[in-house]
Amino acid sequence: MITFLRQNEMRGLSDRWWMFLGRECARMLRYTKHREVGVRFLSLEEMRSYNRQYRKKDRPTDVLSFEPSAEHARVSPEYLGDLLLCEPYASHEAARRGLSTQEELARLVIHGVLHLVGYDHATSEDEAYMFAKQEACVERFLVCVNR
Repeated sequence: MITFLRQNEMRGLSDRWWMFLGRECARMLRYTKHREVGVRFLSLEEMRSYNRQYRKKDRPTDVLSFEPSAEHARVSPEYLGDLLLCEPYASHEAARRGLSTQEELARLVIHGVLHLVGYDHATSEDEAYMFAKQEACVERFLVCVNR
C-alpha cells in the first residue's frame, strides 16, 4: 500500500479515493511493503514558479515529482518522494479531454509515482511503456473507486 501524505486537501478527493489510488499504485509496482508519497496542491502561479526554478520552463505544468534527499531516503526508506500537483491545470486539461478532474488527478498522481520510482518518457519506447503502465493503473483505479 502507498499512503499519500497530503499537505493540503482538494475538494472532491475523499480518503476512500486516496486509499484506492494508493492500493492500485502499489499493485502496479508490485509493492508488498508500505510506502509513502508526499502530495501538495499548488495554484497556477506557484506551479509556474516551481517549474521555472527546477525545470527552467517559465510556465505552469500539471505535476512535478521530487525524489527524497539521500539523507531522507536513508532515514525513511519507505518514503518515495513528493508530488506537486496543479489542480487548475488538471481541471483545464480534464475539460479539454472530456474527463472528470478526479480522473485526471488520479492519472497525474500515478504518472508522478512512476517518475519517483525511476520511470521516464525521454524516448518514444520509454514513453510507450510508461504510459501503458500508467493507463492500465488508471483503468483499474476507476473500476475500484466507481463501485
